[in-house]
Amino acid sequence: MKRYVSFAALFAVLAMAAPLSISAFADEPATSSAIAHYIENARTPEDHEAIAAHFDSEAVRAMAIAEQYTEFNCHHPKTTELQKSGTRFAEVTAKRHCRKMLRHYLNKAGENRALAEYHRNVGNYWRSIVR
Repeated sequence: MKRYVSFAALFAVLAMAAPLSISAFADEPATSSAIAHYIENARTPEDHEAIAAHFDSEAVRAMAIAEQYTEFNCHHPKTTELQKSGTRFAEVTAKRHCRKMLRHYLNKAGENRALAEYHRNVGNYWRSIVR
C-alpha cells in the first residue's frame, strides 16, 4: 500500500511540475530543427512572414556578436589572454582570431538576411496568387 501511495505522490508532483517546465521552454529561441520543421510545414503567407521575422532576429543577433569582434573591442583582451597562456606572437594571433570571428558572424548575418528576404518574397508571392 505504501508503494502505491509513493507512486501516486510522485505522479502528482510530476503533473504539477510539467506545466512549469513547458512555460520555461516557451521563451527560448527556436532550435534549428524546430525552424526546419516549421519551414517544411509552412503553408500560408503568414507562416513565411513568421519565418522571415525569425531570420531577421537571428541576423540582428549575429550583427551584435560581430560588433564584439571589432578590432578595438576584441583585440586587446584577446592579446592579454594569449600572452598569459604563453602564446608566441600573441598580438598577431589575437588580430587573426578577431578578423576570423568578425568575418564568420558578418557572413552569418548576411545569410540570415537573405533567408528572411526569400521567405518574405514567398509570402508576398502567395498573397498575389490568392488575390
